[in-house]
Amino acid sequence: MIIRPKQTRSGSVLVITLLICAILGITIISYLDLTSSQNRAVMRSQQWNSVVPIMEAGVEEALSQLRLNTNDLSANGWTPGNNTFTKTRFFGAGRFTVAISNVNPPVIYSTGYLKIPMSTGDLSRVLRVTTTNSYLFARGLVARGDVTFVGNNTTVDSFDSLGMPIDWNIGIRKANGTVAAISGAVSPEDISVQNANIYGSILVSPYGSYSAGAQGRVGDLSWAGPGIQPGAAHSDLNVSIPDVIVPAGLSSALPVPGNNTITTSGNYTSLGITSPMTVRSNVVATVLVNGNMSANIVLETGARLTIYMNGDTLSLTGNEGMNQALNSNALNLLIYGTSRFTSFRLSGNSKFKGMLYAPQVAFSAGGSGNNVVDFAGAAVVGTAGMNGHFNFHYDEVLGRQGPQGAFVMTGWTEL
Repeated sequence: MIIRPKQTRSGSVLVITLLICAILGITIISYLDLTSSQNRAVMRSQQWNSVVPIMEAGVEEALSQLRLNTNDLSANGWTPGNNTFTKTRFFGAGRFTVAISNVNPPVIYSTGYLKIPMSTGDLSRVLRVTTTNSYLFARGLVARGDVTFVGNNTTVDSFDSLGMPIDWNIGIRKANGTVAAISGAVSPEDISVQNANIYGSILVSPYGSYSAGAQGRVGDLSWAGPGIQPGAAHSDLNVSIPDVIVPAGLSSALPVPGNNTITTSGNYTSLGITSPMTVRSNVVATVLVNGNMSANIVLETGARLTIYMNGDTLSLTGNEGMNQALNSNALNLLIYGTSRFTSFRLSGNSKFKGMLYAPQVAFSAGGSGNNVVDFAGAAVVGTAGMNGHFNFHYDEVLGRQGPQGAFVMTGWTEL
């Protein structure tokens, strides 16, 4: 009889135990490594997505620079480089570097960076954004707040002067007299048409509202109404109306001559225009007005006038008018209103031909004389109220040849 030694059996058990422990150890290590890899992948995915708002912040920074400093892209800490202007901002562990190409229209390149999890490197993504320069007066009448029509014989329409010295007349009437309101605050509707005749369309924001009265009409030239022609009202308006900034140095310009006649191109200041003012032929002038306006302005052939209105009120009544000469058109007169400019009023038989950009102003117009009051051109205002016997004629040439507004995006591509 052969007796096997006990240590051999014990050694076999030990080897098996060690093998099992090794297998378990390898399994646990593999599981931990897999879990760690998954965790790193999740964290990297989260960081990858977190870079997007950083890139977008760079695009917004560039668009703001283009809006506020179009003529000096090196302002506000932007660094000129190889036909570009760049800027970097930090956001905690992230940052963006954005570049504006010095071409027209500009192209924006925004690169967002975030730290790679458990690494010293950065994760980055790049956006290429193309832009175009919109026109400040691409629509007829635009208000930050509500637009209200009251009474009868109020009309909004359009015509196209083609940049030529031509006044509106019914024979050239077109139906592009757009009325737009971003957000109403006074009336129940953003746009209350009531009994007005709008040859064109009305636009409100996605949450805006509008209505028309029993005799009101909105539509093209063939639409008899009453009511709003299908397709003539839209609830997708999305525009920005920035405040007006007076150009640096304008406040120190020479005063307007005592006889209120400008004979030389250049910059001027005025404490108010309460007596008729004339700009001579082919003179191009800019005037900062630190007071009210209530008098005729005559622009002779080829004259162009830009006014920065820094007073409270512009009011025309009786037979007063601004830029009414037959040899001039709406492109020749442009009025910018600062935050101090709060009231624009036309009444009696007064007339205005030009462009009005005054985001704080309450636009008020209504005829109380024998003839209708005419506004020919375009306006961007705070609120608008029109009371009977009033015509608003949008000159479509302003949407093609008028002053340009902010740059807007036309394309968005990740590189």
